Amino acid sequence: MSFKKIFLIFAILFILSESFYFRQVQAYRGANLYDSGRQAARRGDYDFAFMYFQEFLRRKPQSKSAQDAFFSLGEYYFKIKDYADSSKIFIRFIRQHPQSKAKIFALAYLLEISRLREDSFAVTAFEKEIAISKQLNLLFSDCKKSFYKSALMEDYKALFYIDKIQIYINGELFTQVSY
Repeated sequence: MSFKKIFLIFAILFILSESFYFRQVQAYRGANLYDSGRQAARRGDYDFAFMYFQEFLRRKPQSKSAQDAFFSLGEYYFKIKDYADSSKIFIRFIRQHPQSKAKIFALAYLLEISRLREDSFAVTAFEKEIAISKQLNLLFSDCKKSFYKSALMEDYKALFYIDKIQIYINGELFTQVSY
């Protein structure tokens, strides 16, 4: 074989191997975006966490962690007082994940946003939705508890009583619905 043919074969093999390596690195990076977002949230770097979660969702929308990353986008928008985008995210979250353990907390955010906007119709609707969501679980106990840890490292707790529901974020009362 001539030198040109050997060089051409090695060049093609090198390009193919680099392409394969690049795809593997990109897949690995995609999987690690979620973990990088959680690490940024632990450090309190919510802007970076938000960017990691957005990119993670773009690359891995069907991942098992996508639901948590998506919920955290709504949290982020709420933290920066972008209530319009926060509402959009949480409404989509509830529609896409109606059985999620985080649903009650998404509803709590939507309730608080409605209260901040002084939208009494929405407040009433979200209060009813929250009340209906867990009343049936109280048939045999005084209080039912639900916990959730978000990708932004927020600790959520819901306490369901016979006459009210209390939602806590990081141990502080966030909202309450009485009925």
